Amino acid sequence: MLKAVLFDLGDTLVDVSTWKKKFPRAIVNFLFSSYNVPKNIAREKLKITLEEVEKISKTKEIDKIEEAARIYSLLLKEAGYSVEKRSIVKFTLEFRNKNLRVLPYAKEILNFLRKRGIKLYIVSDAKKDRLRKFLEISKTKQFFIKSFISGEEGTRKKEKLFEIFLNSTKLNPKECLMVGNDPESDGAALRYWIPFCLVSKDNNTKNYTFKISNLRELKKVLEVFDKSVEP
Repeated sequence: MLKAVLFDLGDTLVDVSTWKKKFPRAIVNFLFSSYNVPKNIAREKLKITLEEVEKISKTKEIDKIEEAARIYSLLLKEAGYSVEKRSIVKFTLEFRNKNLRVLPYAKEILNFLRKRGIKLYIVSDAKKDRLRKFLEISKTKQFFIKSFISGEEGTRKKEKLFEIFLNSTKLNPKECLMVGNDPESDGAALRYWIPFCLVSKDNNTKNYTFKISNLRELKKVLEVFDKSVEP
């Protein structure tokens, strides 16, 4: 019997892909209008910055916005343009917060689950300030019993975050369901016997227990959960 549902944040409850797609053009225009940085130089240095941040993030836990701003500022300085790191961070956070959106059906499914007496948790690799902003924008804080996030627990989903969740809640893992969009990090729940529901339209992975294309389809998962998950 399903007793608890764990939700990831980014691109599960909150749309973070859209602001990331819009950001390159926005930051390039900002640097051009505010610091007279030629757009071709701003684009070139941004590309290098994002590639470097991605490499670093694979080897250690970092604040991607802070690290990207640091690298970007240094690269721009080498090109002859003085742009402080804090200005880049400020613009990035303001742009992100302005463009974050709650994904379709998020509130509907949270309300549906709560009415059925299912406990709701957030399990995410987010930092505390990011979680606070997401909950503020989505207006969903009241649905969740507790949040387990990397920024507070000091470990990620791929490491021991699910172990911390289970030790804290004392829940039977097979009576829980992790819902997320990342087969690797969210799918790490499977290592702890927690069934994983992948939210994705991509068919290139099999690392999941259930698969849906949007949150509304989670209702169908609940209908078959007890029959699909071995006790």
